[in-house]
Amino acid sequence: MDKHRWIRFGSGICIIALLLSACAAGQEPQTKRGTESTKAQQTTQPAKTHAGLPEEPILRVETGMHTARIKRIGVDAAETTLATCSYDKTVRIWDLTTGELRKVLRVPINQKKDGMLYAVALSLDGRTVAAGGWTGTNAKHDVNLYILDVSTGHIRHRIGGLPRVINHLTFSKDGRYLAATFHGDNGIRIYDTNSWVQVASHGVNKTNQGHSYWADFAPDGRLVFTSFDGYVRLLDSNFKLIAKRKPSGGKRPRSAVFSPDRSRIAVGIINSSEITVLSGQDLAFLYSPKTPTLKNGDLATVAWSKDGQTLFAGGRWDVDGLVPIRAWSRAGQGPFRDFTVSQNTIMQIIGLKSGNLLYGTQDPSWGVLNHDGKKILTRTASIANPRENQEGFKVSRNGQVVRFAYEYGGQRPALFNVASRTLTPPTTTQDQRELTAPKTSAPGLSVTNWKHNYEPQLNGNRLELKQYEFCHSLAIALDEKAFILGTGWYVRCFDHKARQKWQQPVSGPARTVNVSGDGRLAVVALGDGTINWYRMDSGEKLLTLFPHADGKRWVLWTPSGYYAASAGAEDIIGWHLNRGRDQAPDFFPASRFRNAYYRPSVTSTILETLDEDLALAKAPVPVKQKPAAPIQDVLPPVVTIVSPDDNTIVAEKNVTIAFHIRHATDTPLTRFKVLVNGRPITVDANELNAILTPDANPEYSGTKGIRLSRRITVPLSAEETSIALIAENRHAASVPADIRIQRPAAPKITTEKAPTPQVLKPKLYVLAIGVSAYQQGKLTLSYAAQDATDVAKVFQAQTGKLYRQVEVNLMPDATREQVLSGLEWIERETTARDVAVLFLAGHGVNDRNGNYYFLPADVDPDGLKRTGIPYHEIKNTVTGLPGKIVAFLDTCHAGNVLGTRRELAQVDMDRIANELSAAENGVVVFASSTGRQYSVENKEWQNGAFSVLAAVISPP
Repeated sequence: MDKHRWIRFGSGICIIALLLSACAAGQEPQTKRGTESTKAQQTTQPAKTHAGLPEEPILRVETGMHTARIKRIGVDAAETTLATCSYDKTVRIWDLTTGELRKVLRVPINQKKDGMLYAVALSLDGRTVAAGGWTGTNAKHDVNLYILDVSTGHIRHRIGGLPRVINHLTFSKDGRYLAATFHGDNGIRIYDTNSWVQVASHGVNKTNQGHSYWADFAPDGRLVFTSFDGYVRLLDSNFKLIAKRKPSGGKRPRSAVFSPDRSRIAVGIINSSEITVLSGQDLAFLYSPKTPTLKNGDLATVAWSKDGQTLFAGGRWDVDGLVPIRAWSRAGQGPFRDFTVSQNTIMQIIGLKSGNLLYGTQDPSWGVLNHDGKKILTRTASIANPRENQEGFKVSRNGQVVRFAYEYGGQRPALFNVASRTLTPPTTTQDQRELTAPKTSAPGLSVTNWKHNYEPQLNGNRLELKQYEFCHSLAIALDEKAFILGTGWYVRCFDHKARQKWQQPVSGPARTVNVSGDGRLAVVALGDGTINWYRMDSGEKLLTLFPHADGKRWVLWTPSGYYAASAGAEDIIGWHLNRGRDQAPDFFPASRFRNAYYRPSVTSTILETLDEDLALAKAPVPVKQKPAAPIQDVLPPVVTIVSPDDNTIVAEKNVTIAFHIRHATDTPLTRFKVLVNGRPITVDANELNAILTPDANPEYSGTKGIRLSRRITVPLSAEETSIALIAENRHAASVPADIRIQRPAAPKITTEKAPTPQVLKPKLYVLAIGVSAYQQGKLTLSYAAQDATDVAKVFQAQTGKLYRQVEVNLMPDATREQVLSGLEWIERETTARDVAVLFLAGHGVNDRNGNYYFLPADVDPDGLKRTGIPYHEIKNTVTGLPGKIVAFLDTCHAGNVLGTRRELAQVDMDRIANELSAAENGVVVFASSTGRQYSVENKEWQNGAFSVLAAVISPP
């Protein structure tokens, strides 16, 4: 079964993670590492800048995978590490053996193009990344090339003042040099990797369109590069020109790659299916692989297998919407085979020593093929794909409900309701009655040439766009007085006389657009997977939705960062904070600011109010909401591990970790945690005191804050150990700084019969609390106590199977004193080697201040503080347990408790699930409902739906 599964029971959705067997086996559950109002401070006032960069935080999507095209890829010499770069302004480091994401590297950015990465190269040892692209405020004379440390993410060096956008980067085979190719007529520059000083350069013909998109080193130091002036140029090992040649097949050579024996150079050309193979000595023409002429696309990207016997090519050529890689045998002189790998352009191909083939695409995706073209490893985007879904992108009259699709061409449609914050499958009836498709034609408003075109027209007159701005979508308002164009760069609103009313830059191509029936809102689906709402009168962005491609998770946010999120989706967004050009930026997941910025009521009402401040003021009574403090005023600490490197092999029983903690001068550290394999360990009191005690002379202080250098000794398990360090201040906990420590390989046993290892199974402690018979009769439930009893029996049956022993503390119809004693019991008994389960069934409510209480049998609704179980008692217990902990929460029953008193409000289980399962808490959470939904009891089952589910998923 899948590790994550959503199951609907009646009106409730259960979010479950089948991790009990992993806990029993001692494996770590895989968790994701991640004045005036703030609107005035962060969106409407001019942004403060530092070296051309905004100082204000920038809200970004983070899914664990790129959200825009992968432009380039690179591997280390051992071919165990992969680096990918993207238009989404990140470099990602992957384990090439498992496909696991190891690190996200970030560069300084702004809210426009600065930071878009077009080129990446990984050093031979896999410790250094070079990254470039549109990395400057002015792409014509102020571009930066960043040299990044893979382990820490720090910027080691910056080469600034470069003339144009960087298109390609590559290290020499001996690691001594880095070559960079440029846009315009700037050709190529070569840098010494010890000093990062430029040692050579070569321009191209002055055409202002001589873009250089590729370079490759031969093992002997020779260098080949391409240019759109039509030439391929070959340099010797001293970077002197040997020869230049215009290959046949087209005017714009894109890629050029040496064969492993350096005797040949394969060249791929934009808008051409012809591949040219030239001499590696003097660029003399050798041959062209035989291939039929392709009527669409090209084969502009080329590569060789490691043995040089196979020539590969790919590009924009597709067959029925699917993009293949073509492989010729006999070094390009034999027959070819096609391997379908993508739905979008192939950007780079690399032959591996194993005989496998690595590729990166614009989907975005990357993967590895074996010799037969079978995918043996792949990573694809986690974004909804709005391409070719113009007619299927529908909205309700008030714009609150949107119908979109997760897959190309409108496949896998879904509905999202902003007001109720619900994600559901679409219904034909609802589509017909309530939702309308974009209007693309009108008698007096003839917009033509708008679909996949550079020159849209209104009534025969060309509309003013920027050069090379490509139009994708159109929606005409019902009153026909205005229309929306979606392009690759902007959302634009024009009136019926072709006058532009407003334009807004977009973070991805505006693939589909619509206008609400009441004319108040423009709704736009972008290529980065987001859906955005704008005011039709002014173009002000009001709201953004990111529906995760898994069809379950979603997050909704305003421009100032007020958000709502389904369980497990909270850290799909986060704040990027620049620290100047020479320091790596910080990135803080949204969960770090949950207390201030988690405002579901704001996201639900802003499309009604069309104003964030009004949405804040309209929060449900008696909850009073005020603007949150600016993000930069409530930052958590930042922890960076300096040594050892990730995946270091350590033979000793302990490892000493050197790390830095950075925090603001006015927010000293209040707490420090060490998690080993996902659970907290006890830190030596002297070491803890040394970590938390302020330095008399910190490394730096003042406006930059304080950075502390610290060390700590951590015990290791017998197998791979994951270690996470977390520092806290009064605002929040830091993002975990984590590494994995490997253990030496066990010696091979040469005896005929190896001894059977004795595995000590963990012990399971179960605290099962279910309250049905409340002393306040109006609160009575039917099956909560029975649920606890039945679930306890299921776990008790695991004795001698997954667990050596199971101890159950069953508390049906528990009073407040009994619940608290049960929490003390599980806290006292559970050790680091054990697994703990908390099952909680009954009523849960929020008081007037939004504080959650579980209601025991003797609760007095008029005295919740005296008689209820506050959330902090539950949280402190489960998050402080040293063993692995699984919590089953079934406390959102409709009952009579809701609505009987104005000060009692329904619990938001999304918030609780997100908080408990956060990395610093590490609890696996099973919730019986999400958001505003209720748990379900069923007479046929004689149980609640949740306990039936718990019995089904319990390990055999």
